[in-house]
Amino acid sequence: VRAALRRNQVSAGKNVYAFPRPQLLINLDTRQVWLKDQLIKLSPLEFSILIMLADNAPKPVQYEMIADKVWGEDNQAIRNRMKFTIHSLRKKLNTAHDLDLIVNHMNFGYQLDI
Repeated sequence: VRAALRRNQVSAGKNVYAFPRPQLLINLDTRQVWLKDQLIKLSPLEFSILIMLADNAPKPVQYEMIADKVWGEDNQAIRNRMKFTIHSLRKKLNTAHDLDLIVNHMNFGYQLDI
């Protein structure tokens, strides 16, 4: 993974996102996420949100954009699901690595802090 990160720097192209600082590698073809040489298993919703954040990194992504892209609509029920999904995603990314890669911008959206 480290070699791939060195070769790919911040963005490796269409099929792989590579972020050297947190050693985060996201493969779109295999739908695998590696963080510091460890495979992180994500649900399809978690993976979709992570891809959206990675695609826009380091800029924040509005709640509305995430809701529309991932769920196809935006309402309070979707926002609650989004909060739960982000919480679960953060837990998986942060647990073993003592990192906080997803930042909440109050009343705006989320950002992948890379």
